[in-house]
Amino acid sequence: MNGMKKANIIRLKPDTVQGRILKDIGDRVSALWNTANFLCRQAFFRDEKIPSYSRLCSVLKNHRDYKALPSDIAQEVLKKLSEAWTGYFKLLKLYNRGRLKYKPGLPRYRKNCKTGNRPFGFIPVKSPKTYSVRDNHLCLTLPSDVRNGRLQIPFRGIIRYRGQ
Repeated sequence: MNGMKKANIIRLKPDTVQGRILKDIGDRVSALWNTANFLCRQAFFRDEKIPSYSRLCSVLKNHRDYKALPSDIAQEVLKKLSEAWTGYFKLLKLYNRGRLKYKPGLPRYRKNCKTGNRPFGFIPVKSPKTYSVRDNHLCLTLPSDVRNGRLQIPFRGIIRYRGQ
């Protein structure tokens, strides 16, 4: 089972206040993604090297969009963006070798073209410091300006796998 990953899938059942808090965190995630993606796209268009994950972290650690999130979530956003850029370059190689029919597009900004709003349905949580699951509740670390402590959201689903 080397390399195989297991995941529990649960459905969150937030109340109105918890839903607003989750939307706010999701919007902050999209804002950080867009800020970091802007830096990457500008480097790409200037024919410079795309900033790595560690470079993005060091450049953005004092930025308001980074500070608006718990550091674990902000770091995970930057990791996902780095993965998106790595995937783009792999697909571009395949396209240049004639193995893909359509040219891949650059990683996009997180924005709804019709409404102009940022989507809020993506909050990457991987670190055990960011979340815990107990007694049919997901406990999520909150940004310090929202509320101290953790948000406890009830969920439905069966926890089949324990540990990492």
